[in-house]
Amino acid sequence: FNSVSTLVLLSATIAVLFVYETLLGHARRLIINVVGARLDTKLNLHVFSRLLRLPLDYFERHPAGETMYHLAQIYRIREFLTGKLLSTFLDLITLCVLIPVMFYINPTLGWMVLACAGVIMLIIFAFLAPLRRRYQQVVDAETWKAAALGETVVGIKTVKALGLEPQRRALWDERVAEAGRARLAFGQLAN
Repeated sequence: FNSVSTLVLLSATIAVLFVYETLLGHARRLIINVVGARLDTKLNLHVFSRLLRLPLDYFERHPAGETMYHLAQIYRIREFLTGKLLSTFLDLITLCVLIPVMFYINPTLGWMVLACAGVIMLIIFAFLAPLRRRYQQVVDAETWKAAALGETVVGIKTVKALGLEPQRRALWDERVAEAGRARLAFGQLAN
């Protein structure tokens, strides 16, 4: 409408929203970094202490690669706790503010949104058990793959001395194929 005051108001609103979003993003990343660092420290101390308390019998029954794979999974758990789970809790705080505002603006639309969210939640819960089974297959395949790699690296002198490279390569190829099939099946079900 050729009004400078409207342009100034819109520009100021956008600037305030930009600053607010920047500060909120900074605070969110700071929370995730602090929680991640603390969780990392506690996890590393606990895992190493637990590893040293395991009996020798455990190491004789389980390949070194399997143990190393399970230790590496600790970081996946850490990523989940500091990534998706923490983000979900932070988003939940925002949701607690937005839902009342949504119902204030239009209660019918608010109920429709909650009904759709309920349907989505039911679909997700219906797929959790099959996804869990498929993911366990991925974990098992990756564990055996890591075990094959770890045992080859740990026993490389024996492998070289006895000329076992073809057998180890065949085992590795089989483990990689199993892991690939398991990941593909999991991805297809998740999709």
